[in-house]
Amino acid sequence: MLSRDIIIEVIRDSQEKRLPDLIERDLEVPLELKIRRAVSIIGPRRAGKTYYIFLLMNRLLRRGVDRNRILYVGFEDYRLEGIGWRDFRNIIEVYYEMFPENRRRKVYFFFDEVQNVDGWEKIVRTLMDESYVQIFVTGSSSKLLSREIATQLRGRTLTYEIFPFSFKEFLRARGFKIRKYMSSYEKSKVLNFLGEYLRWGGYPETVIESKRREEILREIWEVTIARDIVDRWKIRNIK
Repeated sequence: MLSRDIIIEVIRDSQEKRLPDLIERDLEVPLELKIRRAVSIIGPRRAGKTYYIFLLMNRLLRRGVDRNRILYVGFEDYRLEGIGWRDFRNIIEVYYEMFPENRRRKVYFFFDEVQNVDGWEKIVRTLMDESYVQIFVTGSSSKLLSREIATQLRGRTLTYEIFPFSFKEFLRARGFKIRKYMSSYEKSKVLNFLGEYLRWGGYPETVIESKRREEILREIWEVTIARDIVDRWKIRNIK
């Protein structure tokens, strides 16, 4: 069981976390719902789920939401390895002990890679019954399919799927803006970008870290194809 000190440390780290510079994505996820449902964001590994959560958190901060009303918990944190629903419940309880005023204020909980917590759905379903909570969860689609989320949350979720960059997002990440009327130079630049996109794809890390993209793609292949898909579908003969 997680110690109280570790839980406080995780929450404090969340509150003090500096959000990185982010590239806007075309996916539109609502920050507020009038119905009591969780927002689920799923997608392949390294497609940008965590960074999309940070994007949503930034939007809340720009709207004037106090930072202590936003809780981010990443369940790939080594300190949270192997935790179950009771530890998950304790994290929420300690959060409210640290910020008791938030029991009467709207709060926003972001639970990243929630499938790593055994029995996570019990806590999320319980939290959804509280009128002052908006919940966002992410999960790798290799381990958590949209229909499984719907089943575990008994239909009380809106699911959105995020993918690697589209070409439009790729151009945005490269700082290039398409205009209605472009010069021949701009058109040739777009064609060069298109060739790069078709060759290397749109995984965010390969766009940002272009010098390491071959290495990054090899790692994505090994983790996603060689491990996740094999584990997910119990494939015995991968040859």
